[in-house]
Amino acid sequence: MNLDHLFWRVPSAVDSFSYPWIIWYIWKVQNEKNFDNVDKDPLDILCLAEKEAKSWKLAQVELHNENLVSFLETRTCVRDISEDNMYA
Repeated sequence: MNLDHLFWRVPSAVDSFSYPWIIWYIWKVQNEKNFDNVDKDPLDILCLAEKEAKSWKLAQVELHNENLVSFLETRTCVRDISEDNMYA
């Protein structure tokens, strides 16, 4: 694999988000080949890596949204408590 091409020479229009996932899965398959003599289809590995990358990205968006909602709820509670104490 030519990492120079993968990271630095690919046009900027290409989404490079899944590259680390692809590299990770290639590494795992290489280890399986070397240590367990298991062969896997490269296209299957690429599809799995892209699927995992998309799943992780979606989970991060959901986590961010949950944290934002939690932050806003906490902020509202603090403001309500502050206002209650102000008029006491």
